[in-house]
Amino acid sequence: MTYMRVSTGVLALVAMGACASVAQRPTTEWLNDKPAPWPRTTDGRIERARPLVVAAEFELPTDLLLGLIWVESRFRPDAVSGAGARGLTQLMPGTAGDMAERLGLPRHAARPHDPSFAVRAGAAYLRLMLDKFHGDVNTALAAYAAGPGRVRKRLRKDGGLPSRARRYAGKVQRARRRFRPAPRGPSGPLS
Repeated sequence: MTYMRVSTGVLALVAMGACASVAQRPTTEWLNDKPAPWPRTTDGRIERARPLVVAAEFELPTDLLLGLIWVESRFRPDAVSGAGARGLTQLMPGTAGDMAERLGLPRHAARPHDPSFAVRAGAAYLRLMLDKFHGDVNTALAAYAAGPGRVRKRLRKDGGLPSRARRYAGKVQRARRRFRPAPRGPSGPLS
């Protein structure tokens, strides 16, 4: 009888653990569903990514995140940089793992080539950079590209940003314009 109680308790704990691990996995992984193929055209990729960006919960301007994705990957989820950064938001594997943990996922759940994960993780990382650099968008973008340590060191040394990181921030700021909503007239949107 005692053996039976212990076994039932162990089974219950194992079942609870299995449920918890299933709940943390992306839905498509445990259902073995494959997401629809990513569009081949630039406009198609942008439109496919837009709902993911709008859903980002990190209080970032949509045009800023879209501009960052444009500069980083041109909305190609399979993009890989020469340095090894991956996905739409071009996260390095270690950074992707760190962001997975910040999102409440295990490190091994970091999937930089999965557009949903990449947008959330990239948004989380950009928010982290904005918070570290007191909301200064250009410095946060420079830190996103060059790393916060390198940017801080350069700021302490001479008060400027590394030139490559400064150019990167400028590219993202210019790309933002592409994704800003059209201005509205006094009577609403133009037909």
